Parts: sequence; C-alpha cells; structure tokens
Amino acid sequence: MAPTRHEFHEFLAAHFPETLPAAGCTAQADLSGSEPLFVEDRCIRAWARAQGQPVPEALPEVMAALLDLDVWPERFRQNCGAYTARQMQCLLRTRVAIAGAGGLGGHVTALLARLGVCHFTLCDRDVFSESNLNRQAFCTQKVLGCPKVEVAAGFVADIADYARVRPLALTLNDDTMPDFLAGADLVFDCLDNLATKMQLEKACQAAGLPFVHGGVSLQEGLALASPAHGPAGLSLLYGESAPEQPARQPVSVLAVTGTACMMVSLGLRVLFGQMDNRKDARTKNPNGGQQGGALTPLYHLDCGQLELETFELGS
Repeated sequence: MAPTRHEFHEFLAAHFPETLPAAGCTAQADLSGSEPLFVEDRCIRAWARAQGQPVPEALPEVMAALLDLDVWPERFRQNCGAYTARQMQCLLRTRVAIAGAGGLGGHVTALLARLGVCHFTLCDRDVFSESNLNRQAFCTQKVLGCPKVEVAAGFVADIADYARVRPLALTLNDDTMPDFLAGADLVFDCLDNLATKMQLEKACQAAGLPFVHGGVSLQEGLALASPAHGPAGLSLLYGESAPEQPARQPVSVLAVTGTACMMVSLGLRVLFGQMDNRKDARTKNPNGGQQGGALTPLYHLDCGQLELETFELGS
C-alpha cells in the first residue's frame, strides 16, 4: 500500500522536525493536503532509504510518488503553479533522446534538466572547440577538446545526481539510429546536417516517436513538432530532398537559446497532450494551402527584429 501524506508528515516530524515550519504551511494544512508541502532533498533521500529504495537511483520514482500526495521537492518549488503535479510526474518519468549536444542540443538538455527530466540519451561525435564558445551552453575554456556528450552528462549530474544520461559519441546513420532511439519517449533534433535531420525524422516516424525539430541561422530560428503518427514536418518545410547547406553558417547565441526554448515548449506540449496542430497553426500558410487536413505549426523567431511568427504547413 502506498504511504499516505500523514505517514510522510510523521516521518518528517520524527527525523526532520525543523523542516516543517519552513514548509510554508500550517501543521493542519500539512496533514490535510490543502496546500503543497515542499521538502528538501535530504529529507526525500532519507525517506527513500526508509522505504528500502536505492539512492540516488530510485529518487525520480520516489519524487513522483510523493507528488501524488502534493509533496513537492524543494528543487521544484518554483515549478509548482507553473506545472501541475501530474505534469511534473510526466517530466520525471520521460525518456528523451537528443541528437546533437552543441548549440541547440546543449541548451535543450540544460532546460530539460532544470525542468525535471532525468532520463537522457545524448548523441554527438564532436568535441568542443573555440568557435563553440559564443553560443554552446556547456562550452567553456576548460573543456576545449573534450567530447560534448561527456561534458553534457557531467553538467546534468551536477544538477541532479539521480539523473541518468547515456552518452553516445557517434555519428547518426541507419546503423546507429535504432540504438539512439531505443527506449525514448520524445526525440529532439538539434543536428546541423539537414539530410541527417530528415533521416532522423523518418526513423522516428517508423518507430512511432514524436519528433521536435529546431534550426538556426544568423539571428533567426525555426521550430516544429511532428507527432508520432502524423505527417513529416521537415518534408513539408524543405521538400523531399535536403537542399545544399553552406560550409559555414553564422549564428547568434540569441537565436540558439530562443529556438531551444521554443523546442522545449513544443516538447512539453507533446508530453502533456496539449498539441492541437489545427489550433496552433492558424496564422500564416507559406504554401498557400487551404484549411482541410492536418496542419503542422512552424514557429519562426527573429531575434534581430524581436518577432515571433507562426506558420502552418500542410493542406
């Protein structure tokens, strides 16, 4: 039988009595569950051990179970009200696969880790170089020459030691994509190569996985989400074959961070069941299509002009 809020309150009173006044609730409210109860990490770890759970490995599930009682980890205090307890449980249990750990991928990883996601597969064969210092979240002078996925894994561990990161320092292709996608609930495309992006989206469609795409250039960025069993958004955007790309693509950190925020927001909408492509894609249709059939919303951010536009792709 699952523990009750009363049992958890008694545990705190016995082992951490000093934490109860700091919870921001009266004792009666603590027991009744009329208000959220916020508890520190050390209390949750002690509770997990008392339940016979391994620490830190079991902490995501322990925290998810406490959220059923409206008991929130202190680390997520500021999430309370912005997200529901059920949404936080979803984040704690979701497994994300992120292709690319550089500009977009680094910021997407950092945002998800802050939000509460703690199961990651990161894929990038590259190492950090000086040209990454202007925009990549995990790049510092100290890690130049280090594998991006290893540095990213260390960053996530510094936020949450209970998080599990599977770093893959390899090139994505037909042979490696099945392993990269294994166990994922949601996939983020933070790659540079458009042909590989389209290849990854097709692999996600075949595997029945939702796919979030992002792309940046200069001070602008694009983001879209392709549902698990919907049309391929990239083929609607770029056509069936990938156009040629310049050898060097200038880009501002403003476009990178803003686009990463759009991508994560789209990912949350997918996870929380809030995606309504027809409702979201109602502003402009660059292809001149009529409203009939599924539409894919495309979000365009121009940091230079401080503009955010929504387009609709499809017919």
